[in-house]
Amino acid sequence: MQRTVIWFKNGFQIVALPNSPSLLHGYAAAEVLCDEAAFFQDDELVFFSVLHAMLQTTDDMLIVSSTPWGKNRGGISS
Repeated sequence: MQRTVIWFKNGFQIVALPNSPSLLHGYAAAEVLCDEAAFFQDDELVFFSVLHAMLQTTDDMLIVSSTPWGKNRGGISS
């Protein structure tokens, strides 16, 4: 599993994990940031089964961002 951990002096950490439901289980988090969420495989499983359970123990925040994934990538459609 590819995983990157950054530790801070105050004890907090950032853990970067791959988008895989089987590799995300077992973590508890105070805040989760999902980047490029439009491109997630098994997105319903990841969001509703894994991330919801991960944040339920801490009752904290999920931030989701992404670029659009469609034919009109350049701007406003007419």
